[in-house]
Amino acid sequence: FISFFFNEKLNLDISFLFQDVEKFFLIVLTVYFIRMCSILYCNWCKEKFAFQINHSVVNKIYLRYVNLKYDNFIKYNSSLFLRKLHYDAGLFSSAIVHSLTLLFEIFVLIGISSLLILLNFKLSITLGAASLLILFIVNFLTKKRITNLASKIVVDEKKRYQNAFESFSLFKEIKLFNNKNYFLDKNKKINYYFFYN
Repeated sequence: FISFFFNEKLNLDISFLFQDVEKFFLIVLTVYFIRMCSILYCNWCKEKFAFQINHSVVNKIYLRYVNLKYDNFIKYNSSLFLRKLHYDAGLFSSAIVHSLTLLFEIFVLIGISSLLILLNFKLSITLGAASLLILFIVNFLTKKRITNLASKIVVDEKKRYQNAFESFSLFKEIKLFNNKNYFLDKNKKINYYFFYN
């Protein structure tokens, strides 16, 4: 049926795929490798985009809070500012990243699965099992590195909170001595290091 469809509709001869399993397996591996490389590149671009959004949002929120009048600033607890500055901004960029990832992976999974099932059902089961094995191995090999990175993020996040807490605690002095540029520059440096290193 598939050979007839491709020959009649698209005038393509793909019968070699069904005769030589080695060639078929090589083609599938090539497509999978190209898919993997494109996913890595797209994820890099997506994460860079999310970090830029997060960096921009955090700096804009921080600038807005530092420019508040003293009377407006003392109406709220500084923990509200901290939450909005760090947690809510992180949730916003995280939601963007996860939405893009989900959408991209759904399209890729549907496309590849449909193609493999249509072309060779037994081989698609074999490739599925091999993919699960590869996922398990990658998870095993990268788990320690990810844990170390998470520890580093916790330390860097603590620096961000400390800077925000200091500037909010010293808000009256910042306004009196007009020293907001020092804290703005410090915040930009800490955030740049956090988001881009």
